[in-house]
Amino acid sequence: MRFAIGPIPSSSRVSPSNEDWTPLREPSSGTFSIQVLLLSLPLLVFSIWILLQIKGNLRSHPVQLVVLLSFFGLMVPVHELIHAFAYPGGLRSKHLVVGAWLQRGLCYVVFDFPLRRNRILLMLIAPFFVFSISLVAVIWLAPTEWRMLGMLALLIHTATCFGDFLTMSRMLSQVPPESLVQNDGWLTCWMPLPNGEAKA
Repeated sequence: MRFAIGPIPSSSRVSPSNEDWTPLREPSSGTFSIQVLLLSLPLLVFSIWILLQIKGNLRSHPVQLVVLLSFFGLMVPVHELIHAFAYPGGLRSKHLVVGAWLQRGLCYVVFDFPLRRNRILLMLIAPFFVFSISLVAVIWLAPTEWRMLGMLALLIHTATCFGDFLTMSRMLSQVPPESLVQNDGWLTCWMPLPNGEAKA
């Protein structure tokens, strides 16, 4: 695993733009950030409404405030770690790149090696799946005074997943199931799966 600050690094192994790869039709990084923000806005507005409803409870129960602030602090790192673990080899993989593009407000985990489309889809949905199950369990099983807190956390995390949802939508609509996918910086490309296998 290696770390990066700034734009997604160009591939060190292959250059899809110079080989027999088909680039995805996708927006620029700036447009993508705006799309994510606009799509997540309704959930963020609802989250603010819930926060206003429970602010009195947060004052009278400091432990809830500590839990909420801890969730906000850990949510993004844990989200990205779940992405990373869904790739072959997890954190031990030499192909894994974890980064933050502060100018675009984006954190990312990419794999510098061609992978099957469906493995990429699994990586993209994994954090939403794990967080959603955990937080729905809190909402369902926790004492009443904790349920609104769980709902707030669920809404905030779901809002952060819209970048993953948009990427999944492009993959499903543009990339055939039996294909390899490779990133070269912001550019995402695909090619038919050779010999029915992809190894990393």
